[in-house]
Amino acid sequence: MPLSRAVPHGPWGAVLATALVLFLLFAAFMEARLALRGYAPTLDDTAALWIDQRSRVNRFGPRALVLTGGSRMQLAADLDVLRRETGLEPVQLAIDGSSFVPVLEELASDQSVSGTVIVDVSDHLLAGGDAQDRAVEFVRAWRLQ
Repeated sequence: MPLSRAVPHGPWGAVLATALVLFLLFAAFMEARLALRGYAPTLDDTAALWIDQRSRVNRFGPRALVLTGGSRMQLAADLDVLRRETGLEPVQLAIDGSSFVPVLEELASDQSVSGTVIVDVSDHLLAGGDAQDRAVEFVRAWRLQ
């Protein structure tokens, strides 16, 4: 006897709407609960934060493991695992939505940088354009400090 693959009739619109409302209520409840406990969103990419990280590169010298690239490097790299497995001190210089090229150029031009550099390459960022704007801004802020 062949199996029937027909979708059963029912109030699917109401079921989906109810599920969506329940999900939104749960998400709002969790957000409110975390906010009441003092949890805040993670740090935004700012030039000041990047400069703090960039200064660590010089401070750690050959022990620095410099991570640069875009959001994939920021979100996918586990700094604790890198620290444990390499014995080096990870320094996060990746900038969300930006090219690694200005950062790499700046590191290469600084004779005091002696650490290891890992670059996350995204081919669409190699073309430059708008993707370099924030990286150029952060590097310029570093040089002006």
